[in-house]
Amino acid sequence: MFRSALFSLITLALLVGGFMLYWHFQPALVSPAPSPRTAVPTTGISNQTQMKIGPGERAWANSYDDQGKLVSQFKAAEYSPQKDGSFKVVSPISKLYLGDEQYLTITADTGTVYASSGQSEQMQSPNNGFLQNVRISLYPNATAAKPILWLDMNNAWFDNDTLRLYTQSYQDANGITVAADQVPVTIRGDDYEFDGKGLTLRWDDRNRRLQLLEIAHGQRLEIKNPSKLSPGIAMPASASIAYPDALVDAAPDAAHLLSPTSNPIQPPYRAVFHDAIRIDQGDKSMAKADEMTVDFILNQAKPAGTTRPTTAPTMTPATTGAKPAATAPSPVPITIYWTGKLRITPLDAPPILPLSPNQAVVRLVGKPVELTPENAQVRAASAVYRTGDGMARLDHSPDTPTIEFKQSNGMNFTADSLAYDPSTSLATIWGNSTLHMPLENHEQLTATWTDKGILHIVGKPQQSIDHLDLLGHVAVDHPQLTLRADELGLDLVPLSARHQGDRSSVTLKQLTATGSVACRMLKTEQGKSGIDADHLIVQTTIGADSKPIPHQLFADGHVRAFEPDQQLKADHLEATMIPQEDHQRCIGCDGSAIA
Repeated sequence: MFRSALFSLITLALLVGGFMLYWHFQPALVSPAPSPRTAVPTTGISNQTQMKIGPGERAWANSYDDQGKLVSQFKAAEYSPQKDGSFKVVSPISKLYLGDEQYLTITADTGTVYASSGQSEQMQSPNNGFLQNVRISLYPNATAAKPILWLDMNNAWFDNDTLRLYTQSYQDANGITVAADQVPVTIRGDDYEFDGKGLTLRWDDRNRRLQLLEIAHGQRLEIKNPSKLSPGIAMPASASIAYPDALVDAAPDAAHLLSPTSNPIQPPYRAVFHDAIRIDQGDKSMAKADEMTVDFILNQAKPAGTTRPTTAPTMTPATTGAKPAATAPSPVPITIYWTGKLRITPLDAPPILPLSPNQAVVRLVGKPVELTPENAQVRAASAVYRTGDGMARLDHSPDTPTIEFKQSNGMNFTADSLAYDPSTSLATIWGNSTLHMPLENHEQLTATWTDKGILHIVGKPQQSIDHLDLLGHVAVDHPQLTLRADELGLDLVPLSARHQGDRSSVTLKQLTATGSVACRMLKTEQGKSGIDADHLIVQTTIGADSKPIPHQLFADGHVRAFEPDQQLKADHLEATMIPQEDHQRCIGCDGSAIA
């Protein structure tokens, strides 16, 4: 689930980041040759000249790398210079070619482009501008009939001096002013949907990476098919950009931004969702929290065999309002809701847990966090989960002093914190803890301890516990006995329901107690009986009523066994309980016995 959401965040970041890159490298608008049949050049032209630009139609520009391969294109139905040095454009459309044969298109209804100029009408590559009714679309390859993902927003300002892209306030059809942080930002696609308000994006020119992506007010992120993960977007990796000679002199030096590197190691990124987090799968709530953090590594390596076209394909402006049809959604989509900001930034400090490029670390924080995995309920101050291997941790806080875990089969526990390591199948519980475990015939085992508990978890997908180690002032209450000790190990065996309607459960197979052991047998007609020792092993068997009962005892060190009318002391004791006669029979004793 979280890994699918992670790829959605990466796609969002790079989809808009590609737009920023496009404007950073976009050549100047130029007039086409007089003949409409003039061929589009397939290689870059070496000499650059200055030219004056007047009003015109069908403006176009191509940009190439130093290998003569096409990097980006721009086309506008109409353009006209303004007195302030800007250019107004109508139906602009641009393409940015990415790795792995993917490309972005950026379309708008109208726009105003500002450019530096040495003379009044000499235009260099645009350094800022404003577009209205913007759509950014991602295509998987050059032959794709429709995009796999597209972003819509009312407007977008870009600024190459600060390498920022952001929404600005505007007046809607009713004359009402919509603030910049309230401008709707919508993403749709075959596998994802996203709704938010207000966009700010900043690119780090020196380190060639996304510096900031911020959505001012979140709404929802839907993963239509959780089992299908998007591969994300491969960033451009061309060595440099050579401008055609139709462009003016002093074109911006952008070669360093796209120069090749030897497998650069990208730092982790952190995405933070703020306020009223809710994660649903279909109509079922899966998690609630106040904040969600996702740490991930953004792999920007260019896949082997990636190519870019060397000729300019025909470009037809798209209708901004028309949306391609999406494939049928998965029957059980996962949706993340939130109301505050979404911020994606590079992470300079270590991530919450160590991670690799195919993993993400998700942390939920709340008062409390509420999780509802299959057949369970969890409450904690924070929950950490690593995708890929399933490592997890639950922690408490002053506002939420204990974690609580409840399963539909009746097992539940409370503790200070819990960590699960899938490589060992061990769950470790810290602090003052209480465990309630259902037994056969709706009976229950209760255990408390003060230091640490280690649970061995087996079985998939229905997991159960087959062994527990409890440390620190351990107290166990079982239908057949009570026990107190410094440390305790429990071996458990699952029991299937005997008929429809019964719950699956486990039964106690053996307990091993160490340190100041005090065991008391219950439900005997003769009265209370028990045994004290330094070390004790109790094995159970299934009685005539199908209930587990104590069967054999093995005790060592300061052994004292007693019934109402007798007692025995020894260094070592082995005993077998005979339930039919409701008394204990001594099988073998070492040491002195006292009647």
